[in-house]
Amino acid sequence: MLRVVMKSLRYRISCVAVVGATVVVVPLLTPTFVAADPIDDQRQRVEDITDHLEALGEQADILAEDYVVATDELEQLTEDVSAAEEDVAAQQAAVEELQGELSDVAVQAFMGAGGGGLGPIFTDSTSFNADLQRDELTRAALNTGTADSDDLDRELNVLAEAQELLENQREAATAKSEEVEAARAATEAENTEYQQARTEAEAELGNLIQEEEERRARESYRQMQAEAEAAQQAANARAQQQQVEAQQQAQTAQPASGGNTSAGNGGSTSGTSASTPAAPAAPNVPVASSRAGTVVNAAMTQLGVPWVFARSDPGVAFDCSGLTMWAWGTVGVGMPHQSRAQAGSFPSVPSASAQPGDLVFFYSPISHVGIYIGGGQMVDAPNSGSVVRVATVNWSNVVQVVRPG
Repeated sequence: MLRVVMKSLRYRISCVAVVGATVVVVPLLTPTFVAADPIDDQRQRVEDITDHLEALGEQADILAEDYVVATDELEQLTEDVSAAEEDVAAQQAAVEELQGELSDVAVQAFMGAGGGGLGPIFTDSTSFNADLQRDELTRAALNTGTADSDDLDRELNVLAEAQELLENQREAATAKSEEVEAARAATEAENTEYQQARTEAEAELGNLIQEEEERRARESYRQMQAEAEAAQQAANARAQQQQVEAQQQAQTAQPASGGNTSAGNGGSTSGTSASTPAAPAAPNVPVASSRAGTVVNAAMTQLGVPWVFARSDPGVAFDCSGLTMWAWGTVGVGMPHQSRAQAGSFPSVPSASAQPGDLVFFYSPISHVGIYIGGGQMVDAPNSGSVVRVATVNWSNVVQVVRPG
């Protein structure tokens, strides 16, 4: 196409040359061709691929966390089923015991053949319906001071309820087991897709993907700090304005005597310190734990340990919440092995107030957690087949920061 255009241009130039003797030649306005900038194309390619990888990574983390939640729920249901089975067994034993007592009563009454005996009813049962037999059995039981058939009915009802509960829990456990298996398969498929996409991207663009991820993380840190500074400046300005207004109100409230006002005010009014409001209280942010440094050091000893789902084994394998649970566990702070549950276990702090040892949570719903180590960085056990590492926090993906200890 370009050759055709250039040929056309040469033809027009030659035509101008032919008529040049009789025509005033004006400057030839050749069309401007904007060639694609390879650098701009590559930059756009890097940004597009990084966006795609971030989306895949987020989805992989969400699926992995769903897998953790489903697994925890299955474990709880399994425990519930076991407890229900014990309840059913105990209730069956109680029913059998009552049945035995009532049977003994019937036998004793029959063998006694006294006025309160059951002989006619039980020897010719075809002549009597079940209700009459039941009434006679109850009468004999009351005469001997033991349990009656109403007790048996109550125990049978309790047994039926326990058996129904057990069946419902077994069905729920079966459904949850299927959910867990589906979550596992989805997690593995998403991780495989992420790894394949990243391998292909790095083969094409080398370290540019990682550099772009680092650039975004650093930019998010700078933006967070700028927003925190702006918020602090706004708070200071509001506090100063409130102070000025309070001083003005205090001056307006003084009597306009034009002289010494000490007598009328019961004392000296030099200055306005008495009416100056105190500085605004700092936000209710808990103090960082003195054990946070030990926690960070513990986590750093695990760099390079592989990520494995639902593991918390130092030197062997971790997932993200397994690492945070273990690191804080070294100083005696317990927490659940699940990032969403960890987020709800401790007080939140503003991102701009994050201190080493704080837990940093990502995505909505929460699906990843790391331990902040300061300077905009964290140590974490990322999903998708990686290892425990130090990484720059992308604060644009942070949804919550909490402070254990």
